[in-house]
Amino acid sequence: MTAASAVYYRLAMGLAERPWLAALFRNLGPFVPLIAAWQIVVLLRIWPRSFLPAPAAVPQAFAFLVTESDLPGQVLRTIYRVTAGGLAGLGLGVLLGAMVGTSRGLHEALRGLIDYLQAVGEIGWLPLFIIWSGFNDRTIILTVAYTVFFPVFFGTMAGILAVPRTLANSVLTLGGGRRHVLWEVLLPGALPAIITGFRVGMGFGWRTVILAEMLIAQLGLGVMMFEARSFFRVDWILVGMVVAGVLWLVTDRFVLLPLESKTIQRWGVQVVER
Repeated sequence: MTAASAVYYRLAMGLAERPWLAALFRNLGPFVPLIAAWQIVVLLRIWPRSFLPAPAAVPQAFAFLVTESDLPGQVLRTIYRVTAGGLAGLGLGVLLGAMVGTSRGLHEALRGLIDYLQAVGEIGWLPLFIIWSGFNDRTIILTVAYTVFFPVFFGTMAGILAVPRTLANSVLTLGGGRRHVLWEVLLPGALPAIITGFRVGMGFGWRTVILAEMLIAQLGLGVMMFEARSFFRVDWILVGMVVAGVLWLVTDRFVLLPLESKTIQRWGVQVVER
C-alpha cells in the first residue's frame, strides 16, 4: 500500500466511524476550491485589496466585530425577525392551504388571486407594508411571513389534494365527521409536503430578511452589511454574508432537513440520503 493509499484509507475509515465528521466534510468540502480560487485571485492582484480582501481577512474582521462591535446583537435581532415571520407564514399558509385544498369552489375562486399575489412578490409589497406599519420589526416580520406563506400554502394544498379520497371516505363510513377527516387523514397525509414547503419558504425568508433590513431597519445583519459599504469595509460585508449563510445552513441541516426526513419516513415514503 502506497503512502497516498494509506492516507486515503485512514481518512475513509475515520469518516465511516464518525458520521458527523462525514457530514461536515460533505457540506464544507465544496467550499475548499472556492476559497482556494479566491486566494489565487487575491495573489494575482486583479483587484485592489480594498475591493477584494484575502480570505484570512474575514475571520479577522469577524473577531473584531464580535469583540469591538455588536455583531451578536445584530445576529440575534435578525434571527428573531426571520423566526417570527417564518412561523407566521407557516401558520397562515397551512390554514389557507387547508381551506382551499378541501374546497373545490374556494380553489376555483381564489386561484387567480393567489397567482397574482405570488407574482407581485414581497419586495413589491414592502413600500405598502412600510406605510401601513412603519419602519419597525413588524414590517420586516410581515415581509418575511409573506415570503414563507406561498411555498407553505401550495405545499399544504397540493399535499391535501394528493391524499387518496378512499382514506377520507373510510373515516366517513366509520362515523367520523369532516373534522376527523381533516385532522386525522388530510393534514397528516399532507405533512411531508407542508414541511418541504416550509423548508423552501425559510430559504427565501432568509434572503428577504437581509434585504428588508438593508432598506428599513436600524439594527440587524443586513443593516451592518449595508452600512459597511459606506466605509468600503468589504471584509465586514463578507462577514455578514458568511454569517447569514452559516445560520441558514445550520438551520436547514440540523433542524428542517431532519424534520423533513423524519416526517416523510413516518408516512411511508422512501427517503434518499443527501
